[in-house]
Amino acid sequence: MLWIALFLPELPLQSVEARCFLDIAADSMPPHAISEGPDTRPVLCAVNGVAHARGVRAGQTVSMARALASDLVITPRQPDWAQDALKRVATLCCQFTPMVTLERESVLLEVTSSLKLFGGLGQLAMT
Repeated sequence: MLWIALFLPELPLQSVEARCFLDIAADSMPPHAISEGPDTRPVLCAVNGVAHARGVRAGQTVSMARALASDLVITPRQPDWAQDALKRVATLCCQFTPMVTLERESVLLEVTSSLKLFGGLGQLAMT
């Protein structure tokens, strides 16, 4: 068996931005981060490029991140949104193989049976 793993650690951030910032152009996106953890001390689990450029990093507390970027938009993690997005990715992957599995922030594809159809692993990876 040959498996391909699609690791999508930014999916929580991307799923929120896709729903909340649809009408904002990419070049005017505000610094944005996703938080998780207890209300008493939430930490960031994902940050966009604008926030990253200002020194904000995943793993920081919300208070530390706000000290670095006062205009930082913080959204609590929406597990249902990320899971829905992951399921959509998995559905798209079914065009390459019927053996698709969801695992936390990843989509796993068993591609042995698809190699002949797509002309080998190199061609499949380029598709």
